[in-house]
Amino acid sequence: MNNNLIQIITFFLIFLTFFSCKNSEKNKNQMQDEVRMVKEIEKPKGIKFKISFPDTVTVGVSYSGKLFYSSDLDTIVTHFGDRENSRYARFMMHTTNNINYTEEYLNKNVKDTFGAIRNGEIPFHNINFKNEGVHYIDGFINELVLMDTMSKYNNRRDKARLIQKRERVTKKIIVKK
Repeated sequence: MNNNLIQIITFFLIFLTFFSCKNSEKNKNQMQDEVRMVKEIEKPKGIKFKISFPDTVTVGVSYSGKLFYSSDLDTIVTHFGDRENSRYARFMMHTTNNINYTEEYLNKNVKDTFGAIRNGEIPFHNINFKNEGVHYIDGFINELVLMDTMSKYNNRRDKARLIQKRERVTKKIIVKK
């Protein structure tokens, strides 16, 4: 009888261990999935953009284009001219035949800056190329929202909050004679 009791207890412990380890593995996988979901939610969203500009242009001819953009800052300010939350967007760019350089280099070599005329749209103009071949419009869009927290929330300590987003923008252009 004593031997049967020991066998039953041993079997029960093995059974318990087997199922608790399997459950622990399931919990571990579930926790990893939840961590992945949190990381995806917290992952900062960049500025989405599309450049409206011809893919092929002629040497020496000036062209105009538009940069259409959207970002998560659209949830704060949906239009320009808001008294409590000011929004600014600008496209700083230059033309080049090589884009293998750092953003620091790009910052130092910006030739033109164009501002948004309305939310989501930045026109640019007078873009021309002197040589034929493969060229690029390269730059970055910089978006800023300045929030007036003092008047809205009667907060005397903080007067404003600045949120800034920046995204590199590149478009390949074929230049022909």
